[in-house]
Amino acid sequence: MRKIVIQRKKRSKESTVKEILALLGTSEPKSKWQIMKELGKSYGNVHESIKILLREGMVKIQDSQHSARNPKIDVEYYGLTVHGLIIILPGETRPSYFDKIAETQKAKLPEIFNKWLFFEQNSVKAFVIDRMRKAANIAISELPGLRGMVEELSKNNKPERKREYVEAIIQGRFTINVFLPSYNQNFFSFTPSAELLARDEAQENFLAILKKDRELREFIRWQNEVILERLRIQTENLKAFQKAWTNTKERPSVSYADGWEPNAKEILRKNHALAHDS
Repeated sequence: MRKIVIQRKKRSKESTVKEILALLGTSEPKSKWQIMKELGKSYGNVHESIKILLREGMVKIQDSQHSARNPKIDVEYYGLTVHGLIIILPGETRPSYFDKIAETQKAKLPEIFNKWLFFEQNSVKAFVIDRMRKAANIAISELPGLRGMVEELSKNNKPERKREYVEAIIQGRFTINVFLPSYNQNFFSFTPSAELLARDEAQENFLAILKKDRELREFIRWQNEVILERLRIQTENLKAFQKAWTNTKERPSVSYADGWEPNAKEILRKNHALAHDS
C-alpha cells in the first residue's frame, strides 16, 4: 500500500512539473501562490515541483518583490529558461499555443520570435513550428553532453555563469537547427544528413524566404562562421592527437579555449541585443 502511495505522489509531482512549464510558457513570471491558484494544486506540490525545475535549470527566479501582505517577506517570481521552453515544445502542436509562446517568450528565442509575424505573412509559420519541435528533440538529446563539456571546460566559473553559457549555446544551436536542419547533428560530430544531400523543395522555399530578411541573413551567416570555427578547432585537436599517437613521448596539445562553442560571449551579447531590439 505504501509503495502505491509513493508512486501516486511521484506521478502527481511529475504532472505538476509539466503543467508548470506549460503555464509559464504562455504567461509572465509567476509566484508559487499564483501557480497554485491557476493550476489548482496544493502549495506543497507546487513548492517541491519548483525546486525540481530550479535544480534542473528549466526555470529561474525572474524577479523578487516585497509581499503586499507582509513587506518583510520577499515573493519570488519564476520564469522559463531556454531549456525549460525547449522541453515543452515537442509535445505541442497547437499553432495558437506557439503564438502565445512567441508573444511571451520573445527574449528566449529572439531570432525566431521577433520574426513570427514575418513567418506568418510569408505562409511558413506551420513549417517553422514543425522545425521547432524537431529541433527541440535534438536539443534535449544533446543537453547531457553539453552540460558535461561546459562543466569540464569552465571549472573556475561561477555556477550562474556556467548556466548562462549553457543557455546561450542551447539557444544558438536550437535556432540554427530550425533554420538549417542539415546542421541537425550530434554535438560531438558533423556527419551530413540525408536532408543535406537530397533535394528538398520545401526547404529551398523556406531558405528563399529567409533571405528576404536582412537580420536573418546576417544571423545565418554568423552561425555558419561559428560552425566553421568549431570544425577548425576539432580538426586541430585531431591532428594533435594523431601526432601524439605516432610519437608516444609527446603529449597531445589540445586547444580547448572557447573551442566547445566559439564566440560564446558574442552569442550572449547578440542575444541580449536582439531581445531588447523590438
